[in-house]
Amino acid sequence: MSDPQPEFQRQAFPVLTGEQIALLRPFGEVRPTHAGDVLFEVGDATYPLVVVLAGQTTIVDRSEGSDLPIATTGPGEFNGEIGLLTSQTVFAAWVVREPGEVLLVPPAGVHAAIETIPALSDVLITAFAWRRQLLMRVAAASLTLIGPDSSASLMRFLRSLESHDCLDHVLGARE
Repeated sequence: MSDPQPEFQRQAFPVLTGEQIALLRPFGEVRPTHAGDVLFEVGDATYPLVVVLAGQTTIVDRSEGSDLPIATTGPGEFNGEIGLLTSQTVFAAWVVREPGEVLLVPPAGVHAAIETIPALSDVLITAFAWRRQLLMRVAAASLTLIGPDSSASLMRFLRSLESHDCLDHVLGARE
């Protein structure tokens, strides 16, 4: 049996080709970046799709009160998940690590690109869907349920999570 990780990585975190970036350029604007620039912050309701053209950026989790790097991105890589299309607030910050250049595509531009360019639509929507799946798995892993072992509704809920592959394992705490 082959390892699914490479397929997951390819689908969730594709690197855009020069041709794909050229197709996306008319929908956004190119901007130079400097180390430390914040391209968007946790909680922003409207944020652009950011395609790294040169340099390096870091996705940062700030939920625990300090910056925890999630991923580093380089040329051809981009941010975003389904929330970008549905105006949901962003869960992480995007900070420039090494100076360079980015393509910023506002949500309206992303919608227009998806509607008019099938080749980009396939790449972006697939990546957004896989990334949302990853966020859901992380959220499920952090879920704490409190209740008696005898609770029928609690047991139904746990079985539902397990049947949807939301739980890698179930931990129980008893007093």
